[in-house]
Amino acid sequence: MTSRVIVPLDGSHRASSAIRPAVAVAEQLGGVPVQAASVVADAREQTEREQALNVALASQGVSGAEVHVRVDASATDALLGLIGETSDAEVVMATHARGTIGQAVLGSVAGHLVTHLAQPVTLVGPEFDADWMPPVRTLIVCLDGSELSESMLGQATELARQLEAELRLIQVLEPGSGSGTKGDWIYLRRVAEHLQKERGVSANWDVLHGKDAARAIVDYAALVRGALIAMTTHGRTGLARALMGSVTNEVVHEARSPVVVMRSG
Repeated sequence: MTSRVIVPLDGSHRASSAIRPAVAVAEQLGGVPVQAASVVADAREQTEREQALNVALASQGVSGAEVHVRVDASATDALLGLIGETSDAEVVMATHARGTIGQAVLGSVAGHLVTHLAQPVTLVGPEFDADWMPPVRTLIVCLDGSELSESMLGQATELARQLEAELRLIQVLEPGSGSGTKGDWIYLRRVAEHLQKERGVSANWDVLHGKDAARAIVDYAALVRGALIAMTTHGRTGLARALMGSVTNEVVHEARSPVVVMRSG
């Protein structure tokens, strides 16, 4: 079970956009503590940063959150160390999600956390809808038929169970690839049946069609109230160039709901 939700913050408005989703997740996980984590390079900045974080939390109606500001020349290393102290923590953070592939897409800090942490990281991209309303009602799991995408099913199933959210499997197919036929949904049905048999979890599914997989996923999620999108990466090798790689980057950048990125391997 999750013991806390950690929100990396740097005092910026962009970073603070992750506070509301983090609090929503914490409440759904049984009211676990929220911890605001930050890093400064100079000890003289520590008090000022703590005050800034408390103001940011209060401005969003958050009280009682833990605030931890560490002094370190490397924000990435310090955050990895802090988060690593709580192996069962959920991490929720904002990202610019820039670029096309690799860590640059998520920003240097977010990219390193995604590729080095064992636990999933929930990312709030630049197009996150300020009107996104908790609670998380549906965990949308994006699959493409590969072992990579399916490797997150265990984590996704457990997260959906903890959040008491519907588990919904989706796959994006090219237009004209048997649209409207049984072949469209037989793969997702098989996965859903496996989850029911092996994990005792029911899952619904939807097949999407589109040449732009990321756009299809983003548009679909925008129609689902309280959506949380789940995708995977290749782990320490960086973000893949296939559906669950570069498309993951694009979804994080364009999604109006949070995206939980789960590392393979």
